[in-house]
Amino acid sequence: MAVINGRGIWGVRAFIQTSNWTRPTDWLALNAPTNSTEQFTGLLAITNDDSNYVALMVTSTGNYTVDWGDGTTTTHASGTNAEKKYEYSAISESTLCSRGYKQVVVKVTGATITQLHTVRPHTALASATNFLYTWLEYHVNLPNCTLLSLNRGSISNGAYQTWVEKVTLNKLASNFSNFNYQFATFYSLQEVVINATTTSVTTMTQMFMNCWSLKTVPLFDTSNVITANSVFESCHSLETVPSFNFGSVTNGSSMFVNCISLTSVPALNFGNATTLSGLFTNCYNLTTIAGLTTTNCLNFASMFNACYSLETVPLFDTSKGTGLNAMFSQCLVLTEIPSFNTSLAINFTDMVNGCNNLKTIPLLDTQKVATFTNAFANCPSLNELPALNLTAGTTFTGMFAGTNGITKAPFINIRNTFSFVNQMLSRTAIVDIFNGLASGVTAKTITVSGNPGYASLTSAERLIATAKGWTIA
Repeated sequence: MAVINGRGIWGVRAFIQTSNWTRPTDWLALNAPTNSTEQFTGLLAITNDDSNYVALMVTSTGNYTVDWGDGTTTTHASGTNAEKKYEYSAISESTLCSRGYKQVVVKVTGATITQLHTVRPHTALASATNFLYTWLEYHVNLPNCTLLSLNRGSISNGAYQTWVEKVTLNKLASNFSNFNYQFATFYSLQEVVINATTTSVTTMTQMFMNCWSLKTVPLFDTSNVITANSVFESCHSLETVPSFNFGSVTNGSSMFVNCISLTSVPALNFGNATTLSGLFTNCYNLTTIAGLTTTNCLNFASMFNACYSLETVPLFDTSKGTGLNAMFSQCLVLTEIPSFNTSLAINFTDMVNGCNNLKTIPLLDTQKVATFTNAFANCPSLNELPALNLTAGTTFTGMFAGTNGITKAPFINIRNTFSFVNQMLSRTAIVDIFNGLASGVTAKTITVSGNPGYASLTSAERLIATAKGWTIA
């Protein structure tokens, strides 16, 4: 349906949130088959304007038939478009919904339907860059279908499916493999039923992205899914997640990013994932995570970034992780982190930046970490750091910026110019730092001025640093 009369691409019903969604009683019944009958059934809203276009396409053995729900039926060759423009005045008044639109039930049948596309551009809209189709509900009973495009590809042709509230996938082909973008930008989607076998599904990138009104998703077989990045991205109303098996997933990055209503997550298996970057970024209300299997993960960057309400974090396997930058940045109520294995980590940039209530840091293995930019910045409750090994450290910009003063930081093997200026280090704490400095350096400076213990350093204590080649400032 084209953009006419100021409705815009979201339509008049964008981002409706309801609790315990119930199908409107004055919607027409679909009476969709659940047996071997091959049929797509859809409920379509017909609005009181001049823009009631719809187009779809089916690949089948021989012709396929479309019952348009207004008393007309057409037959089309496989692989060609079927399209229609409805006239509001021609649709029975008995179908008028309390929401202000009339309705038709569209039925598509054929033999051995292998593909179904409901987002085809109508020829009358060939020059339109954005247009809206007002489907309300989909029921898919296509046991031979290997390619289902309820929304996939809509971004490229400008079609939006923002009125769909319920989708039932009752039957698909046993070798159906691709759920990418399947419900993306279904802003009003509130119920999904998946009865179809999904054992062969291998990819589900952005499957539910921008399903703003979806509160729950069903548990379906994801055991063979390999690519699952951004599956639930920006599902603003998503409250719970079932115990999906993501054991075959290699890319789970940004899976739950911007799921602002998610409060808890069950134990999830990401045993083969190599990247989980941004996994829970901006999950503002997430408080607990039951457990994560992350045996092969390399990239944990921004994993919990801006999880403002996260109270505890379970210990999970980070032994192969190289990127831990911003892993816990802006976790405002987090008070501690587990003793993760960080032996391969090379980047700690912003790791706990902005963790207001973080009080302690465990002794993490940092011997390969090169970059510590803002690693512990803006942590006002943190005043002591353990004996971190800075052998590989080269960049320390803003490492403690915004703290209330570090009182203890007995780092070892500092090899590059480093500043502890204006912290709260005692003389003993400064001497501990001197003792940990690497020997044999050239043209390197250790800055400890502006600390309570600086003025009382003895010549012998200063010699600990200068004898190793350091300049004290």
